[in-house]
Amino acid sequence: MDRLRRVLRTLRTGAALAVGAALIVTHTHAQTVAPEHATLVASLRDSVRNIMAAQDIPGIAIAVVDPDRILWMEGFGATDADGATPVTPVTLFSVQSMSKTFTALAVLTAVRDGLLDLDTPITEYLPAFSVNSRYEERPEAKMTLRLLLSHRAGFTHEAPVGNNYADGGQPFAEHVASISRTWLRFPVGQRYSYSNLGIDLAGHILEIRSGVPFARYVEEKVLHPLGMTSSTFDQDSIGRVVDRAIGHTRDRDSVPWRVPMVAAGGLYSNVTELARWIQFALGGGTAGAEPRISRTLLDEMRVIPGRLPRQTHGYGLGIATGPSFGTYALEHGGGGFGFLSLMQWYPELGIGIVMLTNSSSHRYQRRLPETILEAFLRARLGALPEEAASTEEVPPPAIDVEPSRLRRLAGQYLYGSGGYMLVEWEDGRLGVKPSNTLRPFTFVADDEAYVDQGPARFYYLFPPAPERAAQQVVREYDATVLDYNVGADDPPGPDLAAWEPYVGKYAYRAFGHPAGSFEVHRRGGYLFLDHMKLTEYVPGLFFTANGEALDFREPVPTWRNIPLERDVAESAERP
Repeated sequence: MDRLRRVLRTLRTGAALAVGAALIVTHTHAQTVAPEHATLVASLRDSVRNIMAAQDIPGIAIAVVDPDRILWMEGFGATDADGATPVTPVTLFSVQSMSKTFTALAVLTAVRDGLLDLDTPITEYLPAFSVNSRYEERPEAKMTLRLLLSHRAGFTHEAPVGNNYADGGQPFAEHVASISRTWLRFPVGQRYSYSNLGIDLAGHILEIRSGVPFARYVEEKVLHPLGMTSSTFDQDSIGRVVDRAIGHTRDRDSVPWRVPMVAAGGLYSNVTELARWIQFALGGGTAGAEPRISRTLLDEMRVIPGRLPRQTHGYGLGIATGPSFGTYALEHGGGGFGFLSLMQWYPELGIGIVMLTNSSSHRYQRRLPETILEAFLRARLGALPEEAASTEEVPPPAIDVEPSRLRRLAGQYLYGSGGYMLVEWEDGRLGVKPSNTLRPFTFVADDEAYVDQGPARFYYLFPPAPERAAQQVVREYDATVLDYNVGADDPPGPDLAAWEPYVGKYAYRAFGHPAGSFEVHRRGGYLFLDHMKLTEYVPGLFFTANGEALDFREPVPTWRNIPLERDVAESAERP
């Protein structure tokens, strides 16, 4: 499926595609525009400014590039809400999780130099490291840098020290050390599960193995050779930068600028230098005429480990990939600490974009840059590239599946983020019900079925569940795994009296301010965290079906390693 075609095109600019060849390049400290795109850019500027006003975004910086040129680069608005300092293409922004791409590139650089190996167990580099698991003894001995960088090591997202809810002042070393206190959500290597912790652990391994602080290693081996001399992971030096955007969010007055998850989210950069990175990637691993890393290693970044036969979207090593316009796009975004960002590029079309914003409260992190990139493709090619020619897919022939088995598959299944999908048994059919109409599954194998939802056809796997294990459903196009949570035919739970002290309302804070809440309640003989059934592993330690831990064993309970408060008013969101 083409992601861009699914985006709501509220910003499409059908006019202004004709260009004036006589126009000269505009090049100031604030903007650069290639002459053939001057008319188009004038129209896009109005859209950007309108969005900033409507979404209360203080500042935005944008760059559109091909392998050899800057097609458009410009700053909008101000570094802070007071409007005193304008954003320019050299203003530093926190790029948040976009940092993961550069950490992965640094690890690959160390692989190139023989310092690291992607498939060696990380215990060879960190013999004292350990982590908790319900699934296997010594899970750390099965972890590799490839699994860390592709989010397949089984980690949860947050660490007890230094996370997206802390004040940002925790040292990176203390943050990494606290990873050993976490519980894995899944068996090592079983599935993709996005996590800061694996990337931070990879960054820690890099500095231990090299003997050089992580921030300095990345500067010397990756950033400076690419001409990214202002970009840095060094949290101390960032604080001394004058031309730096300040993060903003609607629900609090100030946001910390230090990011304790340094390798996973600590990079500050600007669109001028990120444009150079995209040109490096479009050029197949060269900076100018000089190779910086082999194309083979660079290609490793976009290979999806454990790819399913029907899978089209996924995450490689520090880069996400998916099909669009008959080819593929590579990208990484970031969000948090008052910032949202996205970079996206098309190797086969030779074009890319980066957008940085100093607000985490708007809805245009993806919509705006994708629409801008689409407009440039239209201007360059006269029309958008067509999808690869193909005939209407003929699905495999349907098979009959024993109704009793289909009925057992019905229930509520959790996504990794905590949302859910309902699989329902209705009138002798199994299906999903996104609205009031059942959309039935058509089984093409005993463990595979598809469902038609509008013009789209989605395939799902229903792998056999091992004895005493819960059923899973796998969405094939992106390998998303959903875990069985609860169903109408579930037997009652033990309903232990010892659980009573845990029942009640809980809240958590981000940067010292209220950020969300949930309720623990009894249902069907079990404890539930809102809609998620809890299973007690040891007294006081509970897990949801999607592997998250709720821990009452210490005086301050935690959910996903985030400290909780009892009996405070509910707020809008759950971590």
